[in-house]
Amino acid sequence: MFYVNITGGKAKKGEIIRKKRKFPMSLDVVATLKEHFGEVRDPRQPGKVDHPLLNIFFITVCGVLCRADNWAAIEAFGNAQQEWLSQYLNLAKGIPSHDTLGDTFAMLDREQFSQGFLNWVQAGH
Repeated sequence: MFYVNITGGKAKKGEIIRKKRKFPMSLDVVATLKEHFGEVRDPRQPGKVDHPLLNIFFITVCGVLCRADNWAAIEAFGNAQQEWLSQYLNLAKGIPSHDTLGDTFAMLDREQFSQGFLNWVQAGH
């Protein structure tokens, strides 16, 4: 089950979950996300990576769509939705912390990420 704030307006800090709504999603969404973001280089040190870049992108995109507007809110969204997210992602290491999310995005090539996101949206996702 996917929980979203559907009250309208800006969510208050930590106010991610309001009403239960089911949003079925095809596994194709994750595949297309991987396809469109496949060109984004992972800048992290390979031996120190606990969370695949795709997981970070998927959790962040879903969190932002549910009105999470900072890294702590995206982490809170991920923790609240871990069961739902695990249908689409391998979350063996759990949900990335807000520090991991922020640090990873700070290291990314913004042009590569922006182009991948734009391509994904234009493909109708």
